[in-house]
Amino acid sequence: MKKITDSKVRSRGRPLTSPDELKEKIIIATLELLLAEGYGKVTMDRIAKEAKVAKKTIYRFVDNRDGLIELALGSWSAAFKSAFIKDAGNQEQMAELLEQGLAEIAAQVLSHKAVAMFKLLQSEFPGRIQLNEIYRENGVMRGRQILADWLQRQADKQLISKCDTLEISNLILSMVIAEPLRELALGEPHAMPMAHRIAKAVSVFLPLLTDGLTV
Repeated sequence: MKKITDSKVRSRGRPLTSPDELKEKIIIATLELLLAEGYGKVTMDRIAKEAKVAKKTIYRFVDNRDGLIELALGSWSAAFKSAFIKDAGNQEQMAELLEQGLAEIAAQVLSHKAVAMFKLLQSEFPGRIQLNEIYRENGVMRGRQILADWLQRQADKQLISKCDTLEISNLILSMVIAEPLRELALGEPHAMPMAHRIAKAVSVFLPLLTDGLTV
């Protein structure tokens, strides 16, 4: 009888998990453990157990615990990076794309897990400073930079005036995100529907950007 090799057994069994699927499992396990038990409980061993993967599999993607948390939090901002890939052909289209992009950012930043993370960072716990820095770099700051880069491309196309796009990005996102995030963190109802808030922000900033504003 011909001996069956390991490769043939493997090929007839369950398909191997792809790197993207493994990464997603690790990210989900990291976020769930972080929000449920806090920064101090996030270890490579615990995540490997929760994600049902070997610890060496985690090291394929990151070098240490902070890298693991950075990967997990970075997944939020990576999700809205696609919001500002397309450039406008004219000012009317720019308003439409800006509204769409802001809506995608808001959906990520105001998601249940993102709000839970924001609330966690308001409390005192070991590792809060490190976690807050990772959160800022992979959430708030990256979101501002993505929008700023898009605005700069529109300025290069002369659809808006030259300006400090990073500062404008900060102001726009503050108007769109800050109050809804506070409301959600406190369990209050939204004072204004998100679509209306975004439209208002665009109606305030776009005329300034197209009328020669220089920050």
